[in-house]
Amino acid sequence: RLRLLAGVSVPFGFFDKEDCKKHGLQYNHQFYFYQAAEQQQDAAYASDIFFIGKDKGRLKFLQDVDKKLRKAGIDTKIFVVPDRIAYDETEKRFLHQERVSYEEVLKYNKNTRCLLEVVQEYQEGLTMRVVEAMFFAKKLITTNKLIENYDFYDPQNVYIIGKDTRDLVTFIQNRAAAVWKPDIVYRYSFEDWLQNFDKQG
Repeated sequence: RLRLLAGVSVPFGFFDKEDCKKHGLQYNHQFYFYQAAEQQQDAAYASDIFFIGKDKGRLKFLQDVDKKLRKAGIDTKIFVVPDRIAYDETEKRFLHQERVSYEEVLKYNKNTRCLLEVVQEYQEGLTMRVVEAMFFAKKLITTNKLIENYDFYDPQNVYIIGKDTRDLVTFIQNRAAAVWKPDIVYRYSFEDWLQNFDKQG
């Protein structure tokens, strides 16, 4: 499978160690492009927390999160894209039917305070949300309980749903911006990704 990002086609399967073992692929880390994060401030895309992704069985969870945060005064932009035929009327009202280009996603990333990641059950490896949080200097809210095992993990930047004992609303409302260490961010860049293949080759 291929994904086109910033003009580069990237083979999938490198980012999940279990998938690599299963399919005999060479493991390499998830990566991102510095130039993709070079976006302008735009109030039209502003939010306290941003999520975009297909339903994949996560709709009810995301509805509950959205309801709780909105009740607390948090400005949410949670875009759930439908991926099945049957939805009830309440679900349909929550779904985002309009296409959102990746160019727009970049703007939402730039103008939010926190990125939300909701991983699927048994998923390992980093999603694009994690590296986007690092490169855009945003706080990350995630359901991935294994994330604290990674070199970039910092509780000042990351909140783990279902494991963190802190108040989520307070974490979001804290005005302090996320500060990711530049040397660690570089480890998840396209440049480092290429160098890793040279080392392993």
